[in-house]
Amino acid sequence: MTAILAVHSDTSYAIGGDAGAFDEGGTLIATSAEPKVFKFGNTLVGVAGSFRIMELVAKSNISDPYKLRDHLMQILGQGNDTWSVLLVNRDGIYELGEDY
Repeated sequence: MTAILAVHSDTSYAIGGDAGAFDEGGTLIATSAEPKVFKFGNTLVGVAGSFRIMELVAKSNISDPYKLRDHLMQILGQGNDTWSVLLVNRDGIYELGEDY
């Protein structure tokens, strides 16, 4: 299980994530060198799930949560692996999951 945390206040926002790569049972397999947290413009993005979703989000460079949702829906469709994307910017915190 990956841990991603976002914090938002009137004056600032932040995001962080762990560096573990885990199997289905939640057992730590290895420390991942692949980043799980990205910055796109003024938006911070954290990803939990498969390495594929991390790669898709990282390469998208999309900071708008609704545009990122549409982009992922177009590529992945429905019924994929369990994943979650957390976005935070000055407007708030947004979560995208495999159910969009």
